Amino acid sequence: MDRIAVLLTCFNRKEKTIACLDSLYKIIEDTDADAAFDIYLVDDKSTDGTAEAIKENFPEVNLLIGTGDLYWNRGMHLAWSEASKHDYDFYLWINDDTILKNKALQMLLDNSKTFNDEAIICGVCESAKTGEITYGGYEKTTHKLIPPSGKPQACFYFNGNIVLVPKKVFKVLGNLDPVFNHGIGDYDYGLRAYKKGINKYITGESIGYCERNDLPKWCNPKYTFRQRVKNFYSPLGVVASEQFVFRSRHYGYYKATKNFFSNHLRLIFPSKWVK
Repeated sequence: MDRIAVLLTCFNRKEKTIACLDSLYKIIEDTDADAAFDIYLVDDKSTDGTAEAIKENFPEVNLLIGTGDLYWNRGMHLAWSEASKHDYDFYLWINDDTILKNKALQMLLDNSKTFNDEAIICGVCESAKTGEITYGGYEKTTHKLIPPSGKPQACFYFNGNIVLVPKKVFKVLGNLDPVFNHGIGDYDYGLRAYKKGINKYITGESIGYCERNDLPKWCNPKYTFRQRVKNFYSPLGVVASEQFVFRSRHYGYYKATKNFFSNHLRLIFPSKWVK
């Protein structure tokens, strides 16, 4: 029997978190896979009653309380650090705003078996409103989302909404890099896999619903310059040091430096960069 640790992190969106867990448990009950699931969820000191609702509705969840400043990447890193103490066969990332479709878990595990549990499997997500593909894996040259084709396809890097990491991969790559606070960690993990020769594939069809995030506030012309600057320097915006680490690590110092200046141009002249 495969032992699977499901990893999530959340902050102040109780309804979405509970809906995600509800869909997850329903699908665990319906899966035909010979597998046992344990859930590790970091609540980063929510003030909207999220932790209390989880304890009441899902008492079996391994609930960890964060410091209040972990955000997505470091919250997921904490969940994974705790889960990895118990040597699971798979580690499954799920964003708490994602609703899994029926047989999502079965497809992830079946796809993984196709590649001898030696590859990362990224679940494709779509909008429940429009059916548009919103998250998944990206093509190497165009950096565009790869549309599902009915069978697994190789990708270059991926979003962290639904990601299955087998133990064989974890032993090579380890955890998400905590140098990143909120974003970038999922992209970094995919590119680290590329450097180590580890393959990554998207599922053959959409296996979850997740709406696409709006254009970041720091480069959105709807907001004032003061509002954009405030967001730009927050963990939810562009953390220049983290961006530089990511870009220099995977693309070289020249592109890292170029990206540093282009982000500031987007901040100052957002309307010219919207497309």
